Amino acid sequence: MMIPTFCMPLFVATLGLFAMTIIVLGSDVVVGLRTGVWQSVKLQLAWDRYLHGTQLDLWLHAPRDWYGLHKLTKDALDGPLWLGLFVAGTAMAFCFVGVFTAMEKAATSTFRALERRLVSEKRS
Repeated sequence: MMIPTFCMPLFVATLGLFAMTIIVLGSDVVVGLRTGVWQSVKLQLAWDRYLHGTQLDLWLHAPRDWYGLHKLTKDALDGPLWLGLFVAGTAMAFCFVGVFTAMEKAATSTFRALERRLVSEKRS
Protein backbone atom coordinates (compact mmCIF):
# COMPACT_ATOMS: atom_id res chain seq x y z
CA MET A 1 0.00 0.00 0.00
CA MET A 2 1.27 3.47 -0.84
CA ILE A 3 1.88 6.07 1.84
CA PRO A 4 -1.06 8.53 1.90
CA THR A 5 -0.11 12.09 1.05
CA PHE A 6 -1.27 13.53 4.37
CA CYS A 7 1.11 11.10 6.17
CA MET A 8 4.10 12.23 4.11
CA PRO A 9 5.15 15.10 6.42
CA LEU A 10 5.34 12.68 9.38
CA PHE A 11 7.25 10.17 7.26
CA VAL A 12 9.70 12.81 5.98
CA ALA A 13 10.20 14.24 9.49
CA THR A 14 10.94 10.76 10.81
CA LEU A 15 13.49 10.13 8.08
CA GLY A 16 14.98 13.57 8.74
CA LEU A 17 15.43 12.83 12.43
CA PHE A 18 17.17 9.54 11.67
CA ALA A 19 19.38 11.28 9.08
CA MET A 20 20.31 13.97 11.62
CA THR A 21 21.07 11.22 14.15
CA ILE A 22 23.53 9.63 11.74
CA ILE A 23 25.12 12.99 10.88
CA VAL A 24 25.57 14.07 14.51
CA LEU A 25 26.85 10.65 15.60
CA GLY A 26 29.16 10.56 12.58
CA SER A 27 30.60 13.96 13.41
CA ASP A 28 31.11 12.85 17.03
CA VAL A 29 32.98 9.77 15.80
CA VAL A 30 35.15 11.76 13.37
CA VAL A 31 36.06 14.33 16.04
CA GLY A 32 36.72 11.56 18.54
CA LEU A 33 38.99 9.67 16.15
CA ARG A 34 40.80 12.83 15.16
CA THR A 35 41.41 14.23 18.65
CA GLY A 36 41.52 10.99 20.61
CA VAL A 37 38.92 12.35 23.05
CA TRP A 38 35.25 11.39 22.84
CA GLN A 39 33.13 14.50 23.33
CA SER A 40 29.53 14.18 22.18
CA VAL A 41 27.52 17.22 21.24
CA LYS A 42 25.13 17.68 24.17
CA LEU A 43 21.36 17.94 23.90
CA GLN A 44 21.71 21.11 25.99
CA LEU A 45 23.18 22.81 22.90
CA ALA A 46 19.95 22.30 20.92
CA TRP A 47 17.87 23.38 23.94
CA ASP A 48 19.85 26.62 24.27
CA ARG A 49 19.68 27.29 20.54
CA TYR A 50 15.94 26.81 20.03
CA LEU A 51 14.29 27.30 23.42
CA HIS A 52 16.38 30.09 24.94
CA GLY A 53 14.22 32.66 26.72
CA THR A 54 11.01 30.61 26.56
CA GLN A 55 8.91 29.63 29.56
CA LEU A 56 10.46 26.15 29.44
CA ASP A 57 13.95 27.63 29.56
CA LEU A 58 13.01 29.86 32.49
CA TRP A 59 11.55 26.83 34.30
CA LEU A 60 14.72 24.85 33.59
CA HIS A 61 16.89 27.47 35.27
CA ALA A 62 14.55 28.31 38.19
CA PRO A 63 11.86 25.68 38.80
CA ARG A 64 9.02 26.48 41.19
CA ASP A 65 7.28 23.14 40.87
CA TRP A 66 7.59 19.77 39.09
CA TYR A 67 10.98 19.16 40.71
CA GLY A 68 11.15 15.50 39.70
CA LEU A 69 10.51 16.34 36.04
CA HIS A 70 13.08 19.12 36.34
CA LYS A 71 15.71 16.65 37.53
CA LEU A 72 14.88 14.21 34.71
CA THR A 73 15.03 17.02 32.15
CA LYS A 74 18.38 18.29 33.42
CA ASP A 75 19.80 14.75 33.32
CA ALA A 76 18.45 14.19 29.80
CA LEU A 77 19.94 17.47 28.56
CA ASP A 78 23.36 16.29 29.72
CA GLY A 79 23.04 13.36 27.28
CA PRO A 80 24.28 13.26 23.71
CA LEU A 81 22.32 15.04 20.99
CA TRP A 82 22.35 12.00 18.70
CA LEU A 83 20.57 9.95 21.37
CA GLY A 84 17.86 12.59 21.77
CA LEU A 85 17.36 12.68 18.00
CA PHE A 86 17.20 8.90 17.86
CA VAL A 87 14.59 8.72 20.64
CA ALA A 88 12.49 11.44 18.96
CA GLY A 89 12.78 9.68 15.59
CA THR A 90 11.79 6.34 17.09
CA ALA A 91 8.75 7.90 18.79
CA MET A 92 7.70 9.50 15.50
CA ALA A 93 8.22 6.21 13.67
CA PHE A 94 5.90 4.44 16.13
CA CYS A 95 3.30 7.19 15.59
CA PHE A 96 3.67 6.87 11.82
CA VAL A 97 3.31 3.09 11.92
CA GLY A 98 0.26 3.39 14.18
CA VAL A 99 -1.47 5.91 11.91
CA PHE A 100 -0.57 3.99 8.78
CA THR A 101 -1.76 0.66 10.24
CA ALA A 102 -5.06 2.17 11.40
CA MET A 103 -5.64 3.69 7.97
CA GLU A 104 -4.83 0.42 6.24
CA LYS A 105 -7.25 -1.49 8.47
CA ALA A 106 -9.98 1.09 7.88
CA ALA A 107 -9.46 0.99 4.11
CA THR A 108 -9.46 -2.80 4.07
CA SER A 109 -12.64 -3.08 6.14
CA THR A 110 -14.36 -0.43 3.98
CA PHE A 111 -13.33 -2.27 0.82
CA ARG A 112 -14.57 -5.62 2.16
CA ALA A 113 -17.90 -4.11 3.25
CA LEU A 114 -18.36 -2.60 -0.20
CA GLU A 115 -17.41 -5.91 -1.81
CA ARG A 116 -19.95 -7.82 0.32
CA ARG A 117 -22.62 -5.28 -0.55
CA LEU A 118 -21.94 -5.56 -4.28
CA VAL A 119 -21.98 -9.36 -4.12
CA SER A 120 -25.27 -9.38 -2.21
CA GLU A 121 -26.81 -6.95 -4.73
CA LYS A 122 -25.70 -9.15 -7.62
CA ARG A 123 -27.36 -12.20 -6.07
CA SER A 124 -30.68 -10.46 -5.62
